[in-house]
Order: sequence, then structure tokens, then C-alpha cells
Amino acid sequence: MLGFKPLPAPEPAPPAADGGRVDAPDPNDPADRADPDDPDTGDPGRIDPATDVPSTDPVVEAADSARADLQAHWSSVGAVPSAVALVVVPDDQRLVVTACAAGPVDGSAAAFYCPADDTIVVARRILAAIERGFGLHAAEAIIAHEYAHNVQAERGLVFARVVDAELQADCLAGQWSRSRRERALVGQAGIDDAARLFWLLGDYEFGSADHHGTPGERLGAFYRGVDGRDCPVSWSALTGTAPAGAAADRND
Repeated sequence: MLGFKPLPAPEPAPPAADGGRVDAPDPNDPADRADPDDPDTGDPGRIDPATDVPSTDPVVEAADSARADLQAHWSSVGAVPSAVALVVVPDDQRLVVTACAAGPVDGSAAAFYCPADDTIVVARRILAAIERGFGLHAAEAIIAHEYAHNVQAERGLVFARVVDAELQADCLAGQWSRSRRERALVGQAGIDDAARLFWLLGDYEFGSADHHGTPGERLGAFYRGVDGRDCPVSWSALTGTAPAGAAADRND
């Protein structure tokens, strides 16, 4: 999956064992069982944030504002991405159905981009938790990372590894953050907080096909974009191993 990995605690210390994850629905638990008369659990369908989440919700408004700014940014630099829809899943929503799949909004599926219908799906509780722990721009950076996957799709890019697509998405999110800073919409402190989030979202699951990049790789990819540098398709080609910033990784 191209979405973010499970969100750890905001402290720089190692994340808690559960990583802040929300348990997947238990079909044997009546509280989690789908009710055909309940629009939230019976047939989640294409969630409409305008009706399922109050329009005055600041978390939803901030996310949609970021989506609109991303659309304008990538159009202005010639990427010409297709119109991307944003679905912010309400806090009491456990399941979601998109053109790509159906399942719980949790773990690696807490935020993802569905190329089949150009939709970004993100759990509201994840955005709110990130904003509390890392600031508004870090939450916006999640939207930017997922939006970058649309840019990749529109450019027809092909990646040899999932990690290459994910690191380029981090880098493209950094390029957008740079544009926000140039327009005085975010300060360096906000960018650094977003970078800290990317570092904490790194993993060492080298044997997994869903490996998203080590903490140092993700940090380096994001700052590469912030610095206005190119975002390559293959990251191993840069230094033979990893992008700048990998020195921050552990040595063991």
C-alpha cells in the first residue's frame, strides 16, 4: 500500500508497542458489526466529508484547504494532476470502501491514495493526533505525501520498488512545503516538525515489500524537496545506498 505506515507516538523515543494504532473491527464484537441500517457501518461506500463530517470541523477544513493548495501548486509547475477528491473518515467510522479496496481505516491504511478514482482517504483521528503532536503543517504533509502519488500516476512513473515511490512522495511533499514557506504560509519551525514526523514514520522492515524507507531516508527525502532539489525515481542511484540524511539512521 502506498499510504503512511502506522503512526508512532509523537515523542522522539521509540514508539509504544501498539504504535497508537486503532484496533481493526472485530466481526464477533456487536459494536463493530455492520448494521445495514447504519450509513456508517452498513454500507460505508464513498464517504462524503461534507455530510459525514460537519463542514465546520477545523481538521477537515484544514485538510481540504491543503488539498486545494496542492492542486494549485502542482498545476502551476506543469504537473497537471487530475482533480483529486479527499475523504476524511469520521472518528466513529471503522470501515471504508473505495474503488481500490474495502477494509478498516487503520495502520498502513490510515492514509492512502486510491488511483482508481483519484481519491485520498485519511482517518480524521490520525490528522487530529498529528496536529496535536506535531503541528498543523505536519498534518498537511500527510495530505501532500498522498497527493504526490497522484502526481506520480499522472506522470506515468514506474518504480522498481515501493520504497522508491514512497521516498519520492516524501520529496515531493517537501517541494510543496518549500512553496508554502515561500508564500509565508508556514515557517521553518513548521517544516521541521513535519520532517520529524517523516523521521518517526520510517521503518527498518527491509524484507517487506511495503518498506517505506528508514527514518533517515524519509527525513532526507523530505528535506531534499524542501531544498528545491529534484526528486528521483530511484533513490539508490543517488549515493549507491540511500538519499541524503541516511546518516541519521542507527548503525546496528
